[in-house]
Amino acid sequence: MSYSIIGFGAVGQALARAFARKNIDVTVASRRPPEMLMQQAQAIGPTVVPRTLQDAIASDTIFLAVPFWEHREVAKQITAWHGKTIIDETWLAKADDGSVLEVQLQFARGVPARGKVEAKLHSASKPDFYRIYKFEQVADVARSTATVIDRVSKFSIKATGPRFAPLFNGSEQLISITSVPSYSRSIYVPVM
Repeated sequence: MSYSIIGFGAVGQALARAFARKNIDVTVASRRPPEMLMQQAQAIGPTVVPRTLQDAIASDTIFLAVPFWEHREVAKQITAWHGKTIIDETWLAKADDGSVLEVQLQFARGVPARGKVEAKLHSASKPDFYRIYKFEQVADVARSTATVIDRVSKFSIKATGPRFAPLFNGSEQLISITSVPSYSRSIYVPVM
């Protein structure tokens, strides 16, 4: 099993220290050339080895230590998904009138992005009353025409019956597929 850390700022270096403490070899890479990371890597330990971004993405396990908005740029660098984890999903929805919607999807798992959102919503009738909604999710963009990501190897939609068939007649264009393997929502109400 080979490991790499992409991003060698404060978070990347903290991860590298964890590998060094356990005496596990880890490749580190960033936008900077490997030579510029050498001094910091050597200070952490001999198991921390700077390499190019291409070397790092060839590892079995990749840890991203880059800002959220740079995840897609890293994903674009991975041209061959052979040997990576493959996700295969089938969804089946049946309506009470006999209509059936079946979606089949197979894609190579990418580097998921984690996001958090918090919203404070006030009541229209009682402005002093509010709820706090906290959302946290992990998302993996498997296909996006806007960002030119496409790790989908199989996709199909079959719709039958009076409820679903008119919605999916074959003229649709698939723009994006996002897998959300982890989602959490918490709601807090203040004590009055």
